Order: sequence, then structure tokens, then C-alpha cells
Amino acid sequence: MKLVPSQLLVLILIVAITSCVQESNPLEEAKAKISNAKFIGYDEVSMWENPIDRQSLIDTNYSYNEFSVNDQNFIGYDFMAESDGSDLIYKNEEYRLIDHRDQIVEIHTPLQFENTAGFEKMVKAFTPFKWSPMTFLNEDWEFFSDTVINESNYAKYFQIEKDTVFEERRVYVERYIFINKETALLERFERIAYEPDGTIGQLISRDFYNYQLNPMAKEISYKEPEYYTSTYGRRKRFKMLEEGEEAPLFKLVDMNGDSLSLSEFKGKKVMLNFSVINCGFCQMTLEHINRDNFELDDEIAWIYINPEDDKERLDVYTKKLPIPFPVLINAKEVGESYGVNGYPTFFLINEEGVIETVQSGYFPGFIDKYKI
Repeated sequence: MKLVPSQLLVLILIVAITSCVQESNPLEEAKAKISNAKFIGYDEVSMWENPIDRQSLIDTNYSYNEFSVNDQNFIGYDFMAESDGSDLIYKNEEYRLIDHRDQIVEIHTPLQFENTAGFEKMVKAFTPFKWSPMTFLNEDWEFFSDTVINESNYAKYFQIEKDTVFEERRVYVERYIFINKETALLERFERIAYEPDGTIGQLISRDFYNYQLNPMAKEISYKEPEYYTSTYGRRKRFKMLEEGEEAPLFKLVDMNGDSLSLSEFKGKKVMLNFSVINCGFCQMTLEHINRDNFELDDEIAWIYINPEDDKERLDVYTKKLPIPFPVLINAKEVGESYGVNGYPTFFLINEEGVIETVQSGYFPGFIDKYKI
């Protein structure tokens, strides 16, 4: 049958429309693939850059994660996450944190809380589900571009996480997901924080690979290590010392290998600044002190104490962000003796060795009280 021009035009339009309809949508394909799976397992590599040195100060964590659909709990999954430092298991309304460093198993159940909401809040705070492909795929994303990673084709999507101003400084953060077009799986997540000049300040990434997808739910199985100690509920955190208490004496080594003790400062006020490297507010504190025309009152001796990071990392850190007072290392026990549970934490000690002021967190007004 010979087609007249008008019929031929209609046929071309039908083919074109059909082609558009059939064109793949990697994001929707990935959503469907994950939502149809009742058991999801994958390996993950998480990486955090430090804004001070994005090349050298990088923390990396490897983990294996399993999620099995369970409509009876509030997350919708039983889960397990295994890593070198600790493991997490949540099933049968029981949450376990296995701390390999201290060889302790924390066991949590709803009965330990005043209400169910308290238990759910605690689980949400420490669950890998928050950073899982399932959670990311349920968020709103805009198509950004097609890209190639390791010779594989990906569809890249983005969203703006934060665009605000803090202390007259713009804070702008974007997030991206990368979906492998061949596997229809979300295989990479990126969070990029930008400096005010538009350059990248920090990149946090998560790579997901070795997926296991099963249309049937599976029992989450985990063999706890032998000889660990179990405790019901949160372990007792260190009680932070308060104003009016006597400051514990200590003797530590600084970056040059010289020893320094608190007793050397008897008769002079001392400000202890407990900080760690991968703490944004600790960094902001030091940037505040390093500003032009800012000088600390020499009536107070400042000491930087780091309970977590080793000398090698601090060498890199202090070359990029100077610390204008003694830097003490290997201070884990000192941090515990002062009850430090977060960073930065400041203790102002008076001439008699008694704690005069305690401040948790970075507040510009607090730092400014001690400048000339």
C-alpha cells in the first residue's frame, strides 16, 4: 500500500512519540528496582574530606549493609551494618550497637524509654537507613547531566541541600546521585559544600556496589563476637565537669615532643580548648582566632587539646590552619577526665585550679570575650 504524504507524516509523528515514551528514565527505573526488592544488600565506601586539606585529611569507612523488609517496624526494614569500628543490628524491636574498640554490646529496646517515640528517635539517629540508596531514591531530584565513571554511563541528578547565610558568609551545599544506566542502580552519592568564592570546600561521597537484590525478605543473621560485654541501654557517658569543680591535673606531650602539665600554670588563668580535626565548629573557632586584628588577651593561657587525632594528621592540619597556642596530643584520657562528649568544648580554669567557665560549641561572642 502506498502512503500519501499526509499519512506518512502521521506515521512519522507516531514513531517519534512512541520513541519518546519508551525512552528510559534511569531514576524511575532505579526506584522501581529497589522498591520491588524485599531484601537489599550492598557494600559501601564512605569518604569525608576535611576542608582544611581536601587531599590529605580524608576519612574513609568501609561497610557491608543488609536491609530486609519488615512492615511491622517504623523504618520498614530490619537492618544490619558491619564495619571495622562497630556493627549495628536492628530487628524484632531490638537495636544493638557492637563497639569493637571497647568490646561492648549495647542492647536497646522500647521498654527502656518513656515512650515509643524516644526509642525510634534513638534508632533513627544511628541507623544506616538515613544514608541508604532507599532513602536517597525517595527524595526529589532534578536531572543534571549524563556522565561517565570508570567507563560506565551514569545519569546524574542533583538537589540543593542548603543555601543560607551564617555570620555574613554564604553557606551553599549541593547533593548529587549517580545512577548506572546499565544496572539501573544508584551507585554513588555526593555532597558538596562550596566556599563563598565558588570553589569546592568539602566533598563527602558514598559509593554503593556489589548489590544483592531479592524479591523475598530474608532473616537478618549476625554472629556476635565472643568475650564482649553486654549492657542494656546507653553506656554511661562521661559526666562533663561543671563550674566550681577542681580541674584534673594532666601532663601531655605537644607537637614538638615536649611535655606540658597543667600544674605549670598555677597562679594563671588557663583556657582548655578540646577540639578535633573533622569538626566544622572547631575549625570555625580557629579561623575566628586567626582573623586579622584579632589577638587573645595574654592574661589567659590557651591550650589546644586533641583527644582523637594523631600527630601525623595534626601536622597536616596545623600547616593549613595555624593554632597560635600549644597543641597537645594523645589526650584521650584527659578528655574523659573532663567529661568531654562533643567538640569544641572549652574550660576556663582560674588561678587556683578551679573551673570557672564551661562552654560547649562555637559561639563568636564567647571567643570575643577573651580578645584584647
